[in-house]
Amino acid sequence: MAEMSYLGYGPGAADIFFQVVDRRYHKGRPILFTTNKPLRQWGRVLYDPELARAIIDSTLHQGEYIKLSGSSYRLRGSKLDLDQPAPAEQLQTTLPSA
Repeated sequence: MAEMSYLGYGPGAADIFFQVVDRRYHKGRPILFTTNKPLRQWGRVLYDPELARAIIDSTLHQGEYIKLSGSSYRLRGSKLDLDQPAPAEQLQTTLPSA
């Protein structure tokens, strides 16, 4: 399993990543990606749009793309909802009186 975009990747990472994906593709081995970035932004994440496209192409050739949306499963039941903007009064800082 590989996570795309939480960690920064430097130039050259796409070369290594492509090799891993390509080997797994040709051996018929599964690979799973999780990401919070749309596929069109993978080129920016990997610093190489062409290799990012090749990685996506190989992965989706016999794979599936499943997009999940909605509130965080981990935050269910909590009052905090990261998908909703905070009310303005919660964003204001109150300074103590002098």
